[in-house]
Amino acid sequence: MVGERGGACLLIQADVRRKESCEDAVQATLTHYGQLNVLVNNAAYQKAVENLLELEEEQIRRTFETNILGYIFMIQAALPHLEAGDAIINTGSIVGETGNEMLIDYSATKGAIHALTKSLALYLGEKGIRVNCVVPGPVEPASTGDGQSVAPSEAKKCCTAFGLTNTTSLQVGRACQAARSGAGSSTASMPSSGS
Repeated sequence: MVGERGGACLLIQADVRRKESCEDAVQATLTHYGQLNVLVNNAAYQKAVENLLELEEEQIRRTFETNILGYIFMIQAALPHLEAGDAIINTGSIVGETGNEMLIDYSATKGAIHALTKSLALYLGEKGIRVNCVVPGPVEPASTGDGQSVAPSEAKKCCTAFGLTNTTSLQVGRACQAARSGAGSSTASMPSSGS
């Protein structure tokens, strides 16, 4: 696709969980282009698990090794080649801010990426290397959990009624479900996100 639009790119396959793979990827980039000006950390692994007790150690390690160690390894490999005016862009996630009951390990790594980005920005600021984090989030309609979608206008009303901010689409959907059932009175409480 890049070639069809008149551009060129270097395809590199690497396992960011291995520090030497990250070093090799940076070296291949330097060999091909002669310099490195921007590092975009975007590798990630996620797998939903409904029951925390079923979250296997292997998955936890893979998630943390890919999502946070891989970022650190890539930064360590790239940093000696970055100069003032260059940039590091990390990919976070809205779940790093809000959490997600079925992506506990993934959410934790994305929160760690946000903290890594802030700390790295402080560390590299005086060197003139910009560090940012993009935080994509799901673009999905709120859902009550039983397959019923919630219109954005209804979702806003429900969030206001229950005083919700920074919620997942499922939490918004459950608030609307509670409101639909008449639980929106001042004495009612919203079902927790884990019910």
